[in-house]
Amino acid sequence: MSRGKFNNKILAVFTPPKTWVLERTLSFQPDVQIIDDIKVLHKIGVNVSATGRISCHKGMKTDLASVPRACWAILSPWDVARPAVIHDHLYSSLRKYYDSEGMDETLEKGKSYC
Repeated sequence: MSRGKFNNKILAVFTPPKTWVLERTLSFQPDVQIIDDIKVLHKIGVNVSATGRISCHKGMKTDLASVPRACWAILSPWDVARPAVIHDHLYSSLRKYYDSEGMDETLEKGKSYC
């Protein structure tokens, strides 16, 4: 069962000591789009389209998957790199939203949107 589709492979440049910078946009289109979820993602600042496509734009910094080198034999960071970039964008947007003046208090009170 497919859970969504990425638009492309990652094209990024390593910037020591631990980050990468995207050289082109990476997008993810989930198979299921729920209007309420899209509204919440948009409200917190995620680059999300009306169809639910989440986009990480060229120039975004990411650490890809923070997998310790000792674990690479079991789980290569390249196996989870694209989802990790989307995760980094979602997390960064959420942190900025929580630190903003206009944060919606209902998100703080444990109301679940997922």
